[in-house]
Amino acid sequence: MRAGRCAGVKSAWGLPRRARIPGRRARRTWTSFAPGPRSPGARPPHRLDRAGPGTCVTPIRTMPTAMNVEAFFEMLRYVRWGDDDERALQALLPHVEPHLPSIVDEFYDRIREHPQAAAVFRDEAQVRRLQQTLQRWVRELLGGPHDQTYYEQRCLIGAVHARIGLPQRYVCSAMSLIRSHLQRIAVDAFGPGSVAERRTREALEKILDLELAIMLETYRGAMLERIRRVEAGEREGMALKLAAAEERHRSTVESSPALVLVLDGAGVPIVWNRAASRLTGYERDELAAGSALDLLLPDPEARARIRRVTPEAPDTFESALLTRSGRELLLRWSVACTLEPSLGGPLRHVLGLDVTEVREAERRARSSERLAAVGTMAAGLAHEIRNPLNAA
Repeated sequence: MRAGRCAGVKSAWGLPRRARIPGRRARRTWTSFAPGPRSPGARPPHRLDRAGPGTCVTPIRTMPTAMNVEAFFEMLRYVRWGDDDERALQALLPHVEPHLPSIVDEFYDRIREHPQAAAVFRDEAQVRRLQQTLQRWVRELLGGPHDQTYYEQRCLIGAVHARIGLPQRYVCSAMSLIRSHLQRIAVDAFGPGSVAERRTREALEKILDLELAIMLETYRGAMLERIRRVEAGEREGMALKLAAAEERHRSTVESSPALVLVLDGAGVPIVWNRAASRLTGYERDELAAGSALDLLLPDPEARARIRRVTPEAPDTFESALLTRSGRELLLRWSVACTLEPSLGGPLRHVLGLDVTEVREAERRARSSERLAAVGTMAAGLAHEIRNPLNAA
């Protein structure tokens, strides 16, 4: 952390600065590592590895990224980032300052040339804010320090890119533009081929590659998290739809005026609707395994027909139903079969429609028709008998 920054002040990226302890000199905050014993000839520990007295080790903010801060420091060690690199970039910053407005203008002019990239802009006011942010980004890039706070700010940038849907190819292209401008300024400032120019170019290569790695890794992590949330939402939506469909199915079955049974392979009813209880007088829990058909169907042939039903051969027939009170009702049975290995075998779906009153009405109608026919025939005979008598 840079000295002199007070608690509650926001950074350029919206992160709160770490509080300065009254009466104490502000210290930079590094993540502590345990480098272990050094082998002969090994280079001294990098200052990022040191955690001397008074050094504060802060918790890492949760970032939507696959790279953690330890990986960032490991990358710094891998590219041999050191104090010389920081000093080289800090020396370049005063030479870059006069060119920042033109660099930023060209940066956003390039973006406007590509509709898919420019689509992330809402209005010109937002563009002006982003231009100011880009200038701060360049100053922090060169001015450092390249510590945990720096890493966290870069993670936020990658997360924002993912949130607004900026394609990664534009991030890489924009980084190339910044790189070329900074290298050109270094050549003009220190002279081509000079020690300072070479040192600055090497430091720029290191830090810009690290910048790009952090942003892309964070972008990738944020996109994976977005995909995970979308998939979780889809699964939740599917579960809700399935629950709603099951509830509609249950409601339909329960409200059906027909007896609805589903029997497992052993003949145990696993579905038993209200009409089944009303017609039979039994509740599902009262029927022991395998006894439902034997108890309800007095006709052995009817029981056999239900058991013979296969997925390829459904059946429809009429047979008596014996109720709990001993009354027999005539039902029209429709039986189908499905194979459910997870439930131990076939399921037989039995639909029974009470046709007792219908058949009784049909019987009475036939009886009335026969009586009417007899009456008609009797009237005809009487007429035929009266005709000869009248003639006489």
